[in-house]
Amino acid sequence: MGSRRRGGAQHQRAGQSGRKRARAAQSEDSEQASCVSHTLSHTAEHVELPVLKEFMTPWLSLVQHHPSAKSKWKEMLGTSMKGYSTIRWFSREELCNELAENFGMLKEFVDYLVRDEIGDAHPKKMCSILDSQGEALQLELACNLDMKPVIKACYGLEGDGLTVLLARRKIDSLLAWGATVGDESHSMPNVAAVLRAKVKLEPGVKIYEYFADVQPPKWFKGTIVPPRTDGLITVKYEDNSQIDQEEREARQWVDVRQMHA
Repeated sequence: MGSRRRGGAQHQRAGQSGRKRARAAQSEDSEQASCVSHTLSHTAEHVELPVLKEFMTPWLSLVQHHPSAKSKWKEMLGTSMKGYSTIRWFSREELCNELAENFGMLKEFVDYLVRDEIGDAHPKKMCSILDSQGEALQLELACNLDMKPVIKACYGLEGDGLTVLLARRKIDSLLAWGATVGDESHSMPNVAAVLRAKVKLEPGVKIYEYFADVQPPKWFKGTIVPPRTDGLITVKYEDNSQIDQEEREARQWVDVRQMHA
């Protein structure tokens, strides 16, 4: 009986030791998964958006801390301005996305700050950037907006959920998305939309159009050529076929993959 009791105690201690090791391994895995979020949070440091960086310096210094600025923002948009946190991952990028989504009224808002002398030199600095580099700022805001998959993955790996199981799947998804950036316009739709909106549709502009009604469906390269019909855009494709299109249709297929602002 004593032998059995001692044996039982040994098995119990062994079982407890095994459970401790398992918990330690799970804790280590969880910490490693948390490090994925921490690593993702540094992604923005490797995306060079110089005009946006220059604009956000006075924005964060003034607008985020001035009651009158916040009140005017809410009056114009109907919603409160997002707050900024120095400890929240991607807080700055979330503010940038708010500006991107409301870019159409940004100049009016900054002009109000200048007119009502809210702040010192900050509003004038932002106004100067909008006047001289507005198109570049809009494009860089669109680029920041297209980084949402990274932000979403970062926050998705927070907390005490099954982060270990999710980490590999999310990282694989980000890698697949990242492999298309710069090669496929759909990977950065906001950047593509801004670039296409500013293109003058004239002979020589490149087209990259998807035809779903051919077998098999495929992408065709084309070039805008002198129009055959007034009011329409004529595109000549790599197989020498030509199609007349409305401006709206042709614009949505402008090849932006190698285009610069």
